[in-house]
Amino acid sequence: MKHIVALLVLAVGIPSMGCIPRHPTKTHRPEISAPPWQERSVISPITSAEHRYLFAQGPSQDAPALLLLHGGFFDERIWINTRDLASRFNVYALAWPDDSPAYDGTFVGFGNVARDFLAALNIKRLVVVGVSMGSLAAIELVTGHADLEVQGLVVCSAVMLALSAEEIEARERIARIATNRSPERLAGFIEWKQARTKLIPPPEGPTQNDIFWVRPATYYAQVFGAVKNQGPRRQPTQRITAPVLLLSGTADETMPIEAVAQGVSFFSNARAVEMEAVEGADHSMVLASGPLVAGRMLGFFTRQGVLEELIQRDCAASSPHSCPPSSEKAFSPAK
Repeated sequence: MKHIVALLVLAVGIPSMGCIPRHPTKTHRPEISAPPWQERSVISPITSAEHRYLFAQGPSQDAPALLLLHGGFFDERIWINTRDLASRFNVYALAWPDDSPAYDGTFVGFGNVARDFLAALNIKRLVVVGVSMGSLAAIELVTGHADLEVQGLVVCSAVMLALSAEEIEARERIARIATNRSPERLAGFIEWKQARTKLIPPPEGPTQNDIFWVRPATYYAQVFGAVKNQGPRRQPTQRITAPVLLLSGTADETMPIEAVAQGVSFFSNARAVEMEAVEGADHSMVLASGPLVAGRMLGFFTRQGVLEELIQRDCAASSPHSCPPSSEKAFSPAK
């Protein structure tokens, strides 16, 4: 199957590890300018862990919250071109930490990191968006923490775990390649692979290469540990009742659109499930096609009444007798 072959992307073209650098060279996080995003950090009152994140101020301090979760290879700055989301939300792009007391070698652990971050900011009512591995963490966050009120979920560029026997086999092969190498050789491989992966650059601003760097070994141990330890288990997507949007680029060779589309059936109890294709976009579409991706999300939130519901619930919780009428219906997202 074509999409299963693509899931082996980490293994393609590696006849031996002899040609892979023994040590990575891009180990320092490059600095970029990306207004209106602000780099911030917060300390968790529960675990005392420090969480770094990007923040984009919405139309007001009381605007609904939207959480962005990045994938395994790029950091939180992969989201910088989705800044239009701040036209309606206060946007928080979490950086997965190099290490954390919440990590446990599973995607559940990543979801727990995100929950710890939300606790530090006292956020309980929100919309959650993930890309690639971040989508899998988003599912664990939404399904594993009943105290959260998640009003919408967006899954970008992600194939559902245990989609088929072929997917499980492909994932296990990826995990073997990663976990059977020393941390230094694995980091060298990640840098080597990124340098040889052709990605569509954004029309302006920082490119994928401008934000890429090789993270410490503790981080990749969690990423590939989660891939390995998932095994044949499906995530409990049937617990999700909020509206769900799946977005995929038509030129994504890492997580092909045909495989992403099969994930629609996983969200059997969601109030609504939509699948949209982003024409000509690849696996890094949230950076390369950020404004278009943000527009698709905002359109979905409008169609499904997500923003209206968030605004009304927030208002009812704080000022139940003085809630203004919603202007949700008047919003027209970018096409």
